[in-house]
Amino acid sequence: MNRNPLMLEAEVVRSGTADGGRQRGIAVRFRDMSDLDESLLSELIDRTRS
Repeated sequence: MNRNPLMLEAEVVRSGTADGGRQRGIAVRFRDMSDLDESLLSELIDRTRS
């Protein structure tokens, strides 16, 4: 199956390392998302958690 990549505009709102008791990772805020974008992103997150 040929799938187009999901491309979204986002800004980094937090970046954490293992220092200071925070988990490593990054938090982003997505901007100007359509209902379809939101649905696709939600499905992608759900698939990665299962």
